[in-house]
Amino acid sequence: MSISMAAARVNARMTQEEMANALKITRQTYSAYESGRAEIKASHFMAFCEITGFSPNDISLPIVSTKSEQ
Repeated sequence: MSISMAAARVNARMTQEEMANALKITRQTYSAYESGRAEIKASHFMAFCEITGFSPNDISLPIVSTKSEQ
């Protein structure tokens, strides 16, 4: 089974703001993690998994783009 970060967060009945607060980051940073605009830090990912109750192997992380948008 593989679930997106957004689906895991919603399953935990949390908003992006609530998850960001739990991870002690800004909502903008969390949104960037969830959308693939930024690579999630390992410590944040492990905390995310603990909060949502999913194992790291269950979460499908978005592909982070290395191209800058023009």
